[in-house]
Amino acid sequence: PEAVERLAVLLQTTLSALNDDMAPSTEPLSIGQQLDLAIAKGDIRLAYQPLVDRRGGFAGKAEALVRWIDPVDGMKTPDAFIPELEKAGRIEALTDHVLATALRDMHERPDMVVSVNASAQEFQQPGFARRVKRALDAAAFPAERLE
Repeated sequence: PEAVERLAVLLQTTLSALNDDMAPSTEPLSIGQQLDLAIAKGDIRLAYQPLVDRRGGFAGKAEALVRWIDPVDGMKTPDAFIPELEKAGRIEALTDHVLATALRDMHERPDMVVSVNASAQEFQQPGFARRVKRALDAAAFPAERLE
């Protein structure tokens, strides 16, 4: 009986330790961690808004609009998450992802020009033009088709 009791205590201790190791973290993810996870899971998507000319006809251009669809919270609006990413210093990761995705999506559409928005902060940072050039080169996308 004593050995059985010791075994029961050992089993309970082991199960308790396993449960502690497998319990989900209660520490919330940073906005940067959330972004990395959303990109990896495909929760950052693009919608393309056709641009019209002065007469109201299709101008042969589309603007890439970022959509963050959280599986739990639903759609996150850009006016909420973009300032958070800027403040956290993670806006570049979003822009690079959006740019690469838009160039890939529009690669087979030689009749289209795509417009990709970037944060005003990014235009002031050294290296922004190099990042855009690198994305264009990686996608084999003509620079004249990007606005």
